[in-house]
Amino acid sequence: MNWIEKLDKKYEENTILQFVKFNLTGMLVAGVQLILANVLPFVFDGLTVKLPEALRGVFDAKRRF
Repeated sequence: MNWIEKLDKKYEENTILQFVKFNLTGMLVAGVQLILANVLPFVFDGLTVKLPEALRGVFDAKRRF
């Protein structure tokens, strides 16, 4: 049994601990998402692919609004 399961068993009736664990997990996941949202554009910045023929007329680089 790991330490989280022991803690759960000890305080299974304590809703405050569940609330704290829920919020810590949410903050951890939000942090990972923020890191990925800010790092992945730099990772894929050099990746370029030609547009398919059907979209080349729609997204013309020479034409401005």
